[in-house]
Amino acid sequence: MVQTLDLGGNDLVVNSITTGVNVSGKLSTGANSLPGNQAFTVGSTIKSNVVALTFTGNVASGSSYFVQGTTPALATAAATSQTEVYTLTGVAAADIAFVSLVGGTNTTQGLQLSAVCTTNTVTVTIYNNNVAAAALNGTVIFNLWILKA
Repeated sequence: MVQTLDLGGNDLVVNSITTGVNVSGKLSTGANSLPGNQAFTVGSTIKSNVVALTFTGNVASGSSYFVQGTTPALATAAATSQTEVYTLTGVAAADIAFVSLVGGTNTTQGLQLSAVCTTNTVTVTIYNNNVAAAALNGTVIFNLWILKA
């Protein structure tokens, strides 16, 4: 079965997801448990516990693997990059991070984002791919989703 999920305009096709808890057809968290692995069914909801973080001095820390990050106002020059460092205890170099641009006050076009996990940190790099004098001119908001390897 293929289930397509809408992640704020960024589509992700999931071939299979398994979870350990399924109570009355609803995914839950906490002390509830069932033996074995339960599979998501059509109509199930993934609760992600998204945390909104504002980066100060281009760094932030938290405990969520689902983040909507807002940078400080950036003035990153054309053809250069800016890094935002998220400290997350437990993340490892083999983990996988997805990042997507979702908004902000910046009006300069041509941005590219990447995210790399290392021990206890995720570094999001914002590339200003413009040429000439098109510097960034405001905040950038991105979504960050981290999967354990």
